[in-house]
Amino acid sequence: MGGLIMDIERMIKESRQQVSPDEKKIRQTVMQSKRALLKAEAAGSLSWVEFFVSQGKMIRKRWWLLQVLVLCLSWQILSSETDMFYAHRSLGVFAGLFVILLIPEFWKNVTWRCMEIEITSYYSLRQIYAARLIWFGGVDIFLLTVFGVGACSQIGITRETLIADFLLPLVITACICFAVLEHRHRNALTATGMCIGWCAAWLGVITSEPVYEAISKPVWMAVFAAACLCFVIIISRLVKNMDFAMEGRQNGTVFE
Repeated sequence: MGGLIMDIERMIKESRQQVSPDEKKIRQTVMQSKRALLKAEAAGSLSWVEFFVSQGKMIRKRWWLLQVLVLCLSWQILSSETDMFYAHRSLGVFAGLFVILLIPEFWKNVTWRCMEIEITSYYSLRQIYAARLIWFGGVDIFLLTVFGVGACSQIGITRETLIADFLLPLVITACICFAVLEHRHRNALTATGMCIGWCAAWLGVITSEPVYEAISKPVWMAVFAAACLCFVIIISRLVKNMDFAMEGRQNGTVFE
């Protein structure tokens, strides 16, 4: 019996073959696996157009409706028989409110704590915010264009007055809003409070007629151009750095 076991063990040892790995074949297998994985992911992912449309569907349309309401209230005040000095100056308050209405939508992923999911998705957080900015930028530019053209042609407001009293505070408020959003420890309440504080400060300056009249139209235009340039820079930085938005962020919601 013992001899039979030894014969079996000897036969097993003799039947074993030493196979040396082929590094070239291994690399080819790995590359083919990667290509197959990427092909499967590409076939199941959204195209850029589908992704852009889906981001537009996710935006709550009530914010656009509220922005339209703000513009309608501004139109109503400008069309009324009230003192035009204060009517024009009140435009700055409505301009700030127009921008503040953007804050809940741009902060919703932080409020709902879904940024971790968005970061791991096929499209990066940078692309998600770029799509939202394009949607809001396109719709808001359309609304403001209709309002501005109508105010100049129907009510008789000059372009310089529209820029100084409405568009300038609007752009500066947007700069404050998105500068806070770009910050790694951003907070929705902080953004709202800073925007409201700026609107109050602006209202205090422009309701002082001597101060307002002392600033010439070219100065207003130069300040407006500088504000627009600052806005472009802030938006560029926001989109560029958004992929690193979660690094070092404190725990809790934006309201904590």
